[in-house]
Amino acid sequence: MGDLTTNFSRDEFKCPCCDASEINVGFVMRLQLARDAIGKSMAINSGYRCKSRNEAVGGVESSAHRKGLAADVRCSNSSDRMLFLSILPDFFTRIGVA
Repeated sequence: MGDLTTNFSRDEFKCPCCDASEINVGFVMRLQLARDAIGKSMAINSGYRCKSRNEAVGGVESSAHRKGLAADVRCSNSSDRMLFLSILPDFFTRIGVA
């Protein structure tokens, strides 16, 4: 399982270009609470981003990813996406959909 919470490990949030993992543990704990409420696993596409990675993906300089306070979560179908969107606002004030 996870080394940060029951279901999340530091490796899931590592920057893919340099393996830095400066993810905020409080953020991951809230993500775990959301996962528990949703009742489904969450695949992390992107967590912490170093400056180079953030620039490479077109992220803004003040990106929450740079501060370890953001994660991109992958949904495998539209039903899961709707479920996530119905529950995540209970835990987070900012949610992006792509």
